[in-house]
Amino acid sequence: MAPPCSSIQFIDTALSCTSPFALSYTDLNQKWLIRKHLISLVQDHPDFTLSTDTFNHNDGSTVNLLNASGYLRVSKITPPIHVTIWLHENYPHMPPIVFINTSSNTLNQIHQNHPFVDQCGLTTSPYLQTWLHPGCNLCNLVHNLIKIFSHDHPFSYSSSVTVSTATTSFTHPSLVSKREALDRLLGMLHYDKAALQSKAEEDIEGISILQVELENRAGVIGNITTELEHESIVHVL
Repeated sequence: MAPPCSSIQFIDTALSCTSPFALSYTDLNQKWLIRKHLISLVQDHPDFTLSTDTFNHNDGSTVNLLNASGYLRVSKITPPIHVTIWLHENYPHMPPIVFINTSSNTLNQIHQNHPFVDQCGLTTSPYLQTWLHPGCNLCNLVHNLIKIFSHDHPFSYSSSVTVSTATTSFTHPSLVSKREALDRLLGMLHYDKAALQSKAEEDIEGISILQVELENRAGVIGNITTELEHESIVHVL
């Protein structure tokens, strides 16, 4: 399926802009690769929309970047996931920056302790963490996100179903591609680590309670001992 002419025109116009709002991509070869990857993305996912905007990095610097926004539909029974993919100013040598867009609707809130998505929606999947040009691209990224979220949906539309399904799905990494096996293995390790941490916190809390109880008992014993010593002195006198 050919990408819409409007999308191609938007990409060309955005990349050729020289005004004060020009994008932060400076190299001609870089712009050509960005154009190629975005066209492939909207060709495979025509419901994605393209835009430009200012992006604020954690170090306080601001850049003008292209982004693609659209819904990932991982199954018929789970809510669609609205994502925004920002193309880093050093793309494709640096991975895109992916955010899941949440809303005030409680069904669209990130469930706690997701292995690849934080509470702000920032996504750090293994595909992004091991991003390497020229082997990685936007189309494969979206495909990978759909795979990951089909095993572990990020929204807390039903916490018990979400977590139980995730832990079950992540327990059988055999008979899948190396990439999917890595995703599942890291998911398993994440939930195992969280479970061990929770158990350790419970044990520490139990020890703290026991310590307080022992200190209280020691105080009672000390008081009794003092009273007995006092009574002994009185009898002697």
